Amino acid sequence: MADKLLRLLAMLEQIPRAPYKRSPTEIRARLAQVGYLTDVRSVQRDLESLIGRLPIEADRRNKPYGWHWSKAARPLNLPRMTTAEATTYRLVGMFLRDLLPGSVLQALQPQMQAAEQVLATLPHGGFRDWSRKVRLLPPGQPLIAPQVKPAVLAQLYEALLTSRRISARYRPVGESGPRPYKELSPLGLVLRGRVLYLLCTVFEYSDVLQFAAHRFVEAALLDKTANRPDSFDLDTYIQANNFDFPKGKSIPLEVLFEKTLAVHLQETPLSKDQTVEPFDHERVRIRATVRDTGQLRWWLLSFGHRVEVLAPQALRTEMQETCRAMAQRYA
Repeated sequence: MADKLLRLLAMLEQIPRAPYKRSPTEIRARLAQVGYLTDVRSVQRDLESLIGRLPIEADRRNKPYGWHWSKAARPLNLPRMTTAEATTYRLVGMFLRDLLPGSVLQALQPQMQAAEQVLATLPHGGFRDWSRKVRLLPPGQPLIAPQVKPAVLAQLYEALLTSRRISARYRPVGESGPRPYKELSPLGLVLRGRVLYLLCTVFEYSDVLQFAAHRFVEAALLDKTANRPDSFDLDTYIQANNFDFPKGKSIPLEVLFEKTLAVHLQETPLSKDQTVEPFDHERVRIRATVRDTGQLRWWLLSFGHRVEVLAPQALRTEMQETCRAMAQRYA
């Protein structure tokens, strides 16, 4: 009896919230991964017995049926959500709302509502008032996150979790219509700024490509194991500067900063070998080894005339040409 109860609890954990759904076959496979061996018919029978007792529903429009929790279902928190967990969910809602795709926020909504109920029972002060005492300021210009189709995001997550390939239609930048991709192997998801990127290989190739999740028109799981290169590691891929535009080698940067601007670089340096020395009564000279990327140029240009690039000469020349072009544009 105890084993059956534990299996039912494990099964309930594998059922997603609407609009996502999962078939009995997929649920059985997930139960096997956590140590509960059963057959599809038993899973189907257990699901049917819970209709009316718990807010779970079957989408019977297409076979195999897909099961999900109703959108209004309260999350089953066993044990009860702690005050620290409730505070964390509230902070996620406050500070990550603009960073997360709308579909992800929708999936977290029940937990956020449960968190508000937990915090509402607390006396004033402590955890209840913590969210009134902290704020997060974005480092750059705030942008609105592009919307990812919930059905597409669900397929991407499932493909990553089960190491399976997907077929998809994707709209590349600059093209008016979608392009078909018969086999993509998802390797990882990266949220850069406001955009969610899916890293993939195509067919049996080892090259890793980046796809913006909001540009997928549709995606469907394939019953085929993903092609994951043995040498691929997500952290190594990111540290190799693959998310800078363009990717570049390291360069010895030498710049003049107004003293008032340079204060933050003494507290948060550009690199471990950074040096700062006086140049004149208004400016300091900063030397540091940095990546030669588009992001470096955007950062330098954001300071306007209060920063001057001295070296390398190629970057200084590029900045001069950019400034002349800007002056002509504004003339």
